Amino acid sequence: MDFFGKYQSPFGYQNGDNGVDSYGVDHSGFSTQDELQYQTLRLSRENELANDMVRQGIAQCDYPQYGTGFWGNNLSNATNYDISKLSPTVQNALNLARNLTVQNQQAPQPQEQPNNIFTQQQKRNMENSLLMSGMDTLYGMNRAVNGMTFGGLDWLGNKLGVDTKMNDYLNLKDENSRTLAERTGKLAEFGGG
Repeated sequence: MDFFGKYQSPFGYQNGDNGVDSYGVDHSGFSTQDELQYQTLRLSRENELANDMVRQGIAQCDYPQYGTGFWGNNLSNATNYDISKLSPTVQNALNLARNLTVQNQQAPQPQEQPNNIFTQQQKRNMENSLLMSGMDTLYGMNRAVNGMTFGGLDWLGNKLGVDTKMNDYLNLKDENSRTLAERTGKLAEFGGG
């Protein structure tokens, strides 16, 4: 059951679309009672960790994001909550998550890439650049088709009230880029004619 679909805890807990949460626990077989037991246990463990972080002077924005290593190797030491009182379904799901944690610790870990604001901005700039390159190509093709039809595309656009000259796209560009795109478009239109 997906009670917390979009919620993300300070330690990185989040339910996944496939029923497996970010701590590696599969919720697909959980009843409502199982879900309540698990969420109570998880919250208890996160509160213990948060109290430790507060004692160390670590701000909430700097809390570690545990992922599948959240439950550690020994569940009985993971929390003060009595795990033996949990339903067998929850105990099995936690044991499977613990085994996944042990396997992940034994496997060589890939090196993490820094995920800072600068890197994210570079990705967005690259995506925008690729998008604009594609739009430039589309604009050139549009102008070439207009040339091949001897202005028929723009005439049809005027009759139907469609912006075939792609003025909205050109307005997104700065003045120098717009001038360059318009000149290139006129060359494509002339070449198409």
